[in-house]
Amino acid sequence: GLLYRHNNMHAAAENAYLYAIKTNPNNSSAHENLAFLYRIDGRNEEADFVMSQVNGKLQNNPYYHFNLGEHDFDNKQYDAALQHYRNALKLDKSKHQIYFGLAKVYYELGDISRSQRYLVKARRKSNNQYEQSLYQGKLDLLSTL
Repeated sequence: GLLYRHNNMHAAAENAYLYAIKTNPNNSSAHENLAFLYRIDGRNEEADFVMSQVNGKLQNNPYYHFNLGEHDFDNKQYDAALQHYRNALKLDKSKHQIYFGLAKVYYELGDISRSQRYLVKARRKSNNQYEQSLYQGKLDLLSTL
């Protein structure tokens, strides 16, 4: 689809994106590219509809919220990061990375007690001994503060 679009073969690009979506309805990249093509062609209502489908799926994806939290954390926007990590946790309570994200934010906000609590949860949810030992090391370090 991208090659067709770059060569101004928009009908062929649209068919390629629609085929990709038909074979894999969860392909957000194909959806986004189709919406972009529609915008280029001035088909804004169709683009909005396609993007609403993508956005609806993203809102139910814990990794989407987790990634937003990581971005905000990296930019020192801790309150926003906290909200994104909480949204991720509402969708999936099994991912140790989400608990670690919360622990990082609370540490930066000066709430060592909550940071420790989420590190304990991250350790419990981690998948292997190596990850567990990393979290334990962080807990040990926090206990010295």
